[in-house]
Amino acid sequence: MILTGLQQALSAHGSHVTTENGWQGRGRGQMSSVKTITIHHTAGGNDAGDLKVVRDGRSDLPGPLAQILLRRNGIPHIIAAGQAAHAGTSRLEEYRNPYAIGIEAVHPGTGSWNDVQYQGLARTAALLVIYYNVPVSRVLGHKETCSPIGRKVDPNFNMADFRSTVQSYVNRFRGGANPAPSPTTPIKESVLMALSNEDKKELYQAVWFGTDGAPLVPNPATGGGE
Repeated sequence: MILTGLQQALSAHGSHVTTENGWQGRGRGQMSSVKTITIHHTAGGNDAGDLKVVRDGRSDLPGPLAQILLRRNGIPHIIAAGQAAHAGTSRLEEYRNPYAIGIEAVHPGTGSWNDVQYQGLARTAALLVIYYNVPVSRVLGHKETCSPIGRKVDPNFNMADFRSTVQSYVNRFRGGANPAPSPTTPIKESVLMALSNEDKKELYQAVWFGTDGAPLVPNPATGGGE
C-alpha cells in the first residue's frame, strides 16, 4: 500500500497542503495498512533544517523519518507515500511503521505551542482520520506508542486534550461544516527550494555547525524519528 491519497486527504475541506518533490516514490517499502496516526515533534525547530533531516534521515537512520512534516505555520508538507522510520520499537504491532502514518511537527520539544500550529496539527490528524477511516483513539503520541514507556517524550502536550480537539474537527468535517481555513503560504513545493542562495548558505552553516559550533540535528532521544 502506497499512500498516494495523502494529498487528496489533506487538501479536503479547503485545507492547504504542500508537497516535497518526488514524495509519491519516497519511502522504505510499502505500508501494510493504516491503523495508527503517530504524532511526533522534531526536537529541532527550524522548518527548512528539520525538513532536510526528516526527508533524508540521519547518519544512524536513513530517511524518510515521517510521511508528513507539520510546519510552524500549521500547514502539512507531504514528504513520503511509503513507509517512514518513525515508530521504532513499539508496544503493539499496529503502532509500527507498516501500519502508522508519522507526522513530525517542527517544534523544539520544550515550551508551549502556538495555537496556529497546534490547530493545524489537529486539523491534519482529523483529515487523515476521515480519509483512512482510523478511530480518533488511534491518534497517538510517540510517547504513547513506544516501548518501553518513557523511551520517548514527544509530543510535549496532553494527548487526551489533543484527541478532543481532533474529534471536534472530525465532527465538523463530517457534519458538512468547514472550519476556518488553514493559513495560506507562498511555498508551493519544498521549503528548501524557496530559499535564496544566500539563505541556503546561512541555513547550511546553522544546521550543521550551529551558532556556537554545535550541531543542531534533532535529538533522536526526544524526537525526530525512531
